[in-house]
Amino acid sequence: MIYNQKNNPSSCFGTLSEYKKMKPVRLLYLFGMLTFLLGCGSAGETGKKVGDTLFTLRHPDETGIQFRNDLTETYEVNLMTNEYMYSGGGVAVGDINNDGLPDLYFVSNQGQDRLYLNKGDFQFEEVTAQARIPFVPGWSAGVTMADVNADGWLDIYLVRGGEYEKDPEKRGNLLFINNGDGTFSEKSKAYGLHDKGSGTMAAFFDYDLDGDLDCYVLNHPVRQMNYPLDLMNQIKHNPTPPYDADSDRLYRNDGGKFTDVTKSAGIANWGYGLGIALGDVNKDGWPDIYVTNDFEVEDFYYENNGDGTFSEKLKERFGHVSYYAMGVDMADFNNDGWLDVYEVEMLPESRKRAVKNMQSMNRRKFETMIAYGTHYQYMRNCLHLNRGKGYFSEVAQLGKVHKTDWSWGTLLMDFDDDGMKDIFVANGIARDVKDRDYTMKGNQLAQKTGGGLTLEQVHNLVPSTKVSNYAFKNEGDLHFTKTAKAWGLDKPGFSNGVSYADLDGDGDLDLIVNNLNEAPWLYENNARQQGKNYLNVQLKGTTQNPAGIGAKVTIYTADGMQYQENYTVRGFQSSSQPLIHFGLNNLQKADKITVEWPDGKMETRTDIPANQTLTFQYSDAGERATPPPATPTLFEDFTAQSGVDFTHTESIFDDFKVEILLPHKMSQNGPGLATGDVNGDGFEDFYIGGAAGQAGAIYLSNPDGSFSRKTGNAFEKDLDFEDLGAAFFDADGDGDLDLYVVSGSNEFEDATAYYQDRLYQNDGKGRFTSITNKLPEITSSGSCVVPGDYDQ
Repeated sequence: MIYNQKNNPSSCFGTLSEYKKMKPVRLLYLFGMLTFLLGCGSAGETGKKVGDTLFTLRHPDETGIQFRNDLTETYEVNLMTNEYMYSGGGVAVGDINNDGLPDLYFVSNQGQDRLYLNKGDFQFEEVTAQARIPFVPGWSAGVTMADVNADGWLDIYLVRGGEYEKDPEKRGNLLFINNGDGTFSEKSKAYGLHDKGSGTMAAFFDYDLDGDLDCYVLNHPVRQMNYPLDLMNQIKHNPTPPYDADSDRLYRNDGGKFTDVTKSAGIANWGYGLGIALGDVNKDGWPDIYVTNDFEVEDFYYENNGDGTFSEKLKERFGHVSYYAMGVDMADFNNDGWLDVYEVEMLPESRKRAVKNMQSMNRRKFETMIAYGTHYQYMRNCLHLNRGKGYFSEVAQLGKVHKTDWSWGTLLMDFDDDGMKDIFVANGIARDVKDRDYTMKGNQLAQKTGGGLTLEQVHNLVPSTKVSNYAFKNEGDLHFTKTAKAWGLDKPGFSNGVSYADLDGDGDLDLIVNNLNEAPWLYENNARQQGKNYLNVQLKGTTQNPAGIGAKVTIYTADGMQYQENYTVRGFQSSSQPLIHFGLNNLQKADKITVEWPDGKMETRTDIPANQTLTFQYSDAGERATPPPATPTLFEDFTAQSGVDFTHTESIFDDFKVEILLPHKMSQNGPGLATGDVNGDGFEDFYIGGAAGQAGAIYLSNPDGSFSRKTGNAFEKDLDFEDLGAAFFDADGDGDLDLYVVSGSNEFEDATAYYQDRLYQNDGKGRFTSITNKLPEITSSGSCVVPGDYDQ
C-alpha cells in the first residue's frame, strides 16, 4: 500500500459402583480419539481470617449454599456420547426479588438447579422449590438473567445441550419468567426461545438499538466432527442442511415475542461455540459479537453493520486466535478507552503437564488448514489488544497470561481496586483425557483384553488431577503478575462457570465459582478492608431495557480514565451482576463520570466522592451526544494513483519440515526496501526486493507524487536470489547512490551461491550494473544491511 501525506497542519463423577454390572464396550478407538476431545468442573475454608488475603473463601456451612454439580457417568451418558461432559455448569447473578441484593442461580448438568436468595452478610437461603424451578431431565449448561418481558422483574434463561439428537426436546432451552411473587413460570415456547440446538450459553442485548433486548444463543455440534477441511470452511459461515441445525441463533425481540433472524442477520454459522462476549468494539455505536470456537473452526467476530445485519470480520481484525478456545471476556484492560478481548485455552504452565497432556502443533495440518481458508490458531490463551477502530494485536505472551491449563471461565475486572482490570481464570478438567501415559496404557490393556474395556476400566486409567485457578494482577504497561496464591484463590479443583458480584454490598467485587463434584466457591473480596477506594454505577434504564444493557460508562480521575460497557454475560456459561465497578486505589474522588445510553443520550456528573454507588437513570439523560467531527488523518491511501504495480510473490517452502524446532519461518522475511534519490532529480525513489524467482524493481518518483518503474537494470537478471535487506549508499564515491542487496531465505542448500550478497553500481541516472565481484564471498543467509563509516 502507498500512503500519501496530506496537507494537515494538526498532523465427575458419582461412584463407579453402577459400572460393576456393565458389559464390556469396545473402546479401543477411544484412546486415539481422546487426544482431540474437550473437557473440563470444591469448597472449603482457607484457614485464614478475613482480610489476610485479597479474597477469603467462605465455607458452605457459613453461606448456606450446599449445592453441588455432581456428575454421574453411565453407559448412555459419558464422554463418548457428550463431548462436553466435563465442561461443568454456569452461575447467574441478579436481584430476582428486587430487594437490592444480588441472588444466585447455579446450574447442575444432570441434576436439579438451585436458586438462592441473598439474605445479606454472605448468608443465602435456597428457594428452588418455592420458586417453582422444576427439574427437567436432560443436560443443562449456561444460564443468564435478564428482564425478558420488561415487567421490572429479572427472568432466568437456561441453556441446554447434550447428545439428544433423537429427542431434541430434551435439550430445548428453558425460560423461567419471574411472576413477581417469588415464583417463576416456564414459558420458553410462548416467547419463541425454546431453542433445541446443543447449547452453551445465551446473551440478551439490543443488537438493533430499537430499545428492547434481543437474544443470541450459542450452539455447537454434540461431538467433534472430523469433516474434510474444505467442507468445514464451506459450512462455517453458510451452513446447509443438516449442518444448519447446529448454528448459533439470533432472536429479535418483536414486542415480547422472539423471531429467529439468524440467516437474514448474517449470523448463520457452524462451529464449536463455547464463549461469547459483547461490546462496541469499533466504537461506531453498535454492539458487536465475539464468539470463541473449539477445534478446527476459528472464532467468529461479528461486526454490527447498523442495519440489522452483521459481517464476520475475524481475519480482518485479528492476526490469530486460540485453537481450543473456550471462555472469553471483553473489557478495556489498558485504560485507553477501547475494548480488548481475552480468550482462554488449555496450555499448562507446568512443563510436565504440558508434555503429558498437550499434543504438539501438527505443522502440516496447520498449513493445510490455512490453505483451506481457516484463520491462524495457536494452542494457548490470547489477549487481543484493541489498537483502535477494532483492529487488534495479540499480547498474551508479552503479558505472560498465555498459560493457565485447561481453562473455562475468565473475567477481566478490577479485583484489587487499583484502577487496572485484572484477570481471573477458572480451570481444571475432571479427567486428563489427553494424558499420553493413559493413552498408551489404555491401548495396551485393550490389546490384552481383545479390544473390550468397560467404562470403569477407562476411568481407572484416566488420571484426575485438580489444579488451581489463576489470577493475574494488572501492573500496567501490558504487564501482569501471577497472584492466585497471594490473593487466596489457589484452591485446587475443577472449576468452570464464574461470575462476579458485590454480594455483601461493601463496594468491591466478590467471586462465585461453580465447580464439578464440589460445592461452589464464594470468595469474599477484602479490598475495602485493605483500604482501597471505589465507585460503583447502577443503571436504571428504559422500560424495555431496565438494566441499561449496552450502556457505556467512562470515569476520569487524577490517574487517568477508565471505560466499561454494561454487559452481564461474561466468561463461560455465566452472567454477572449488572453493576459497573471502578477501583480508585487511594484516590478520594473522581473528577467526572459520563454515562452514554445505547441510543446515544448522555449524562455527566463531576467531582464525585469515592466509595459510593451512583444511580443513573435514563430519564435524566440529555439529548443524543453530537459525534465529534472526524479527525483528518495524517495519511491517505494513494496506492491506486501511485503507479506502483509491484506485487511481492513469495514461494512456498516448509521450513519446519527441515528444522522442526524453528520458532518461525526464515524463508518469508522479505521483501527488502530502500529509498533514495537515484537519478538526481531531487525526488525520493525506492527499490523493492523480490522473492526467489522474482526480480526486484526500481521505481522513480515523478513530480506529481506518482512513480514509474525503471527497467533494464542488472538485478532483473538475478531473480533466482531472494532479496532481504537493501540499502542505497555511494559505494564508489562518484556522488550518486549505489545499491546493496542482501541475499537470504532458508530454502537453499547451505553454502550456496544464492546466499551471495550483491552490489549494483549506479550510472547517475538510475540505471544499475552488477559489481558484485567487488564483494567478499558470502555463503550464509543474510537479513539486513546498514551503511556506515565505521573506520572514520
